[in-house]
Amino acid sequence: MNEKVLRIVMFFIVILTSGCTATGQKFSGVSAVQSAECTAYVFRRSKFVGAAYCPAIWIDEREVGCLKNSGFFRLGLMAGAHTLTKHTRPLEATRDQHIRFNCKRDDILYFEWSTDSVGSAGVYMAFSDEFIQHSDKTALPLLNEMREQTSE
Repeated sequence: MNEKVLRIVMFFIVILTSGCTATGQKFSGVSAVQSAECTAYVFRRSKFVGAAYCPAIWIDEREVGCLKNSGFFRLGLMAGAHTLTKHTRPLEATRDQHIRFNCKRDDILYFEWSTDSVGSAGVYMAFSDEFIQHSDKTALPLLNEMREQTSE
């Protein structure tokens, strides 16, 4: 492949992948949502697998937004029981994922949405996804690489 064609291909790859990464303010430390009783961070590590996919995140049947690669949401919640959901849109090859949790006044909780490839058959690649609850000890080093997204 000649150099000019290679440069054009690389340019389009950069353009296509740059829209798949969160572009908000870089994580600068944990802070509670002022008007809330407890705070939940929902984040997604930067991964090549599924990088262009932007899952629809919901909390208690309220849409939060699309969670981009290397992005996070900071959610203010009332104390009590909650359900965090990744909703599957029409034609998506995954299924809804849920995690139920309780938060108490002044809690700060951390949830990672994670995806990995689990195999392929020809041109079809299978993915698995899940929510993982983290402690502050495991979440904070990961969040240091993230960018905040605004809720829809």
